[in-house]
Amino acid sequence: MLWRDVHQLWLLLAPVASLIAGYAAYGSERQRHQRMQHLYESSELLQRTPTDGATASALLAQLCRVFQAEVAEVTLLPPHGGRNALSSVMRRDHFAETDRRVDISLLDELVHFAAEEQRGVRLSTRESTMPAVLSSRHLKDAMFIALRSESRIIGTMLVGNRLGDLETFNAEDLTLFETLAGQASVAFENGRLEDRLKHQAFHDPLTNLPNRTLFSDRLAHALTRRTAAGDGGVALLFIDLDDFKMVNDELGHAAGDQLLRAVGERLVTVLRPFDTTARLGGDEFAVLVEDAGGPSAAARIAERIVESLREPFLLQGRELTMHASIGVALAGDEPVDGEELLRRADIAMYRVKQRGKGAFEIYQSSMQEVMVRRLELRTDLERAVQRGELFLRYQPIVALDDEHMVGVEALVRWQHPQRGAMPPNDFIPLAEETGLIVGLGIHVLEVACHQVRAWHLAYPHHADLGMSVNLSPRQLQDDGFVIQVARVLRETGLEPHLLTLEITESFMVDGGPPTGRLNELKALGVRLSIDDFGTGYSSLSALQHLPVDALKIAKPFVDGIALDPQKRAFAQAIVRLGRTLRLELVAEGVERPEQRDQLLELGCHMAQGYFFARPMDADGVERLLRTEVRERFAGGVAS
Repeated sequence: MLWRDVHQLWLLLAPVASLIAGYAAYGSERQRHQRMQHLYESSELLQRTPTDGATASALLAQLCRVFQAEVAEVTLLPPHGGRNALSSVMRRDHFAETDRRVDISLLDELVHFAAEEQRGVRLSTRESTMPAVLSSRHLKDAMFIALRSESRIIGTMLVGNRLGDLETFNAEDLTLFETLAGQASVAFENGRLEDRLKHQAFHDPLTNLPNRTLFSDRLAHALTRRTAAGDGGVALLFIDLDDFKMVNDELGHAAGDQLLRAVGERLVTVLRPFDTTARLGGDEFAVLVEDAGGPSAAARIAERIVESLREPFLLQGRELTMHASIGVALAGDEPVDGEELLRRADIAMYRVKQRGKGAFEIYQSSMQEVMVRRLELRTDLERAVQRGELFLRYQPIVALDDEHMVGVEALVRWQHPQRGAMPPNDFIPLAEETGLIVGLGIHVLEVACHQVRAWHLAYPHHADLGMSVNLSPRQLQDDGFVIQVARVLRETGLEPHLLTLEITESFMVDGGPPTGRLNELKALGVRLSIDDFGTGYSSLSALQHLPVDALKIAKPFVDGIALDPQKRAFAQAIVRLGRTLRLELVAEGVERPEQRDQLLELGCHMAQGYFFARPMDADGVERLLRTEVRERFAGGVAS
């Protein structure tokens, strides 16, 4: 056709143009399909945990394949407070992960993306834009972008060294790269959130130590491995801080939290890196030691912890000495689960508490029997008040010059239905430990105040008879205690100055009740006395600031006052101290007439003890009151 008529060329060009246009459309559609396929595959990869090494490797390999690049890299900035960024690099099919220190070079790379609207950039050695990004990685060209989350940069993503027929990355590549970067930003942020939630679920937020859930899981796995390997070297240490509540009460909860964090840090430093230290809650910690090596090795670990916690802690600019009670339980040959092992360690820890705190005990099977008996006794004690099994005995307090009764001390007793009469030492410590002492103490106070008020009404000549009631540290720590004392005084009609509340000297020295609590009691008008004075080695500087009215000289000083010059000197010193501080003095445990005579000579004018009267019931006190009334009446008639 062209030979015959050259003007027919247009008939040939039309189909050729159609073919070219069709091929171009096919190529464009194919390329668009490939891009969609790449986006889909990348989205699937990013739905997995993106910070996982295998997933990161697959993602970077996908980037290299999509963009026909030699290198792909993702760098994630550390969470708040962290120091190292995580860099994942794929280069020629070789994957590597490294911790990269956050330094000036990394920050320089991010400056370009400081503006929120800044998107990805194409880089080339022929251009001067961000040359350090290329030179530091030995690249000829690259696409580089910041990963963002809520207007915050969380990292960077890069592909570099274009391979194949194309000379370098084009605008369409950059558009796809930016789309993938957006997907990656969301995935990485979600992955961090998931990791953070997992961490929070298994770690204590205050100390960042494993919590009870994670500790129980690791303990179960340790016991399983022990059983499988036939190894018995698993030890569990249950740690309870002694008198931690006092820190919160005296210094505040912020100081208490600071102390708990410091204790957690100190525990980690004295243990091996692969031992598990956990905070179970409150002031309770636990340590899991695998390959413990038997009881002697476990004892050395416990002793090391006890000694480390005795070193002073610095809280709010002041030094504080802390002690801990530790119970140790070992997984022996017999099958045992984690809950049972933890319970055994708990039992051993309570044994330490009973023996004076600040030490450790290794669980023995005999401890279980003791705990069962104590549990039974606690249950009985809870019901004792309702059943009327608790009752009071009263020991007279007399004036030494004429031995007339000036007051009585209320002493609680328990008539157990099976065990018979139980002295206070057998149940008062249990009541204090379990908190039952608070209710028991109010019961004793109510009965004692009602009784002395009844004596006042029945014997007007003894309307000034005083009543002394012992207080427990737990009662004074109770926020409602002062209100309860005021209620009892109001309901019984007892004059406040006729009620004396006795506090042990040792408790006063250890920090005891806040001075404010004592001042609240003084504001009610009641009197305060320090019991067993001389046995707690109290500080005189502390004593002079305490709002107390009387000192009771402890029985050990009274026992040898007539025969032992040293004890007599101690008693004399206490009397002089009382006079200096203008405090009344009451001697305890007077059993012989020569003790009475020496006390009078020293200047102590009140006492109690078997020489005058043993503890007795209310009827016995009434007989003494009637006798004194008759003697006074007879004396008045004779005169």
